[in-house]
Amino acid sequence: GKRALILVATNLFPVESTVQTLRAQLTVVSIIMIILSIVLAWFLSRQVSRPIAQLNKSAKQLGQGDYSVNFHGKGYQEIEELSKTLNQTTKELAKNEALQKELVANVSHDLRTPLTLITGYAEMMQDYPEECSPENLQIIVDESQRLSSLVNDLLDLSKLQAGMHKPKLEYFSITELTKEIIERYAKFREHDQYHIWFEGTEDVFVYADPARISQVIYNLIGNAINYTGEDKKVLVRQTTTEDRVWIEIVDTGKG
Repeated sequence: GKRALILVATNLFPVESTVQTLRAQLTVVSIIMIILSIVLAWFLSRQVSRPIAQLNKSAKQLGQGDYSVNFHGKGYQEIEELSKTLNQTTKELAKNEALQKELVANVSHDLRTPLTLITGYAEMMQDYPEECSPENLQIIVDESQRLSSLVNDLLDLSKLQAGMHKPKLEYFSITELTKEIIERYAKFREHDQYHIWFEGTEDVFVYADPARISQVIYNLIGNAINYTGEDKKVLVRQTTTEDRVWIEIVDTGKG
């Protein structure tokens, strides 16, 4: 019935050894995890930066005016969407560039026609004083005004490119308009022995923009005169169907 207490004492060296082992293992594991983290971060950064670098390279080509460049960005949704946007932008820029070139070519062609008529009539009146008539002077005035109108169209380039340039529609006689243009060319070509004549039996009225229609007829007749055959003949034929009128300019040249 007596109470007793037993004390057992021992050294703790094995516990300290275990702690040192765990500490060493933790250090090794930490170093391995840090190395793996660095490698993984480098790999992920390469995956992200590679398409961005490609986009940057393509963007530099686009900035130098190369509209044939294509943006390839894959791997991430945001980069793919950016690539699609840049490709669409490239197409629009290429289209705009083509429109500018076409516009400059067309305007150059349109400006050449009234300048040729003005120069031709002025030289004719200089060489033949008897040709200095009010009618010929009026043609020079009319062509100068038409030239001024074309220049105004050129200055209104932004509206033309944006498709905001609206035609000024009105009723007018396309037959009389065609005959007036032929008369100017015919008088101008008298000394070069060109033969330009009109075929049409009725006076046809249309609802259109007279300035734009005259541009077309001027250019087609001018081309026919420049490229007709040795007989120097140009036919302007007007034909009608139920609700349409056809203006044909026919020359005898090649093509």
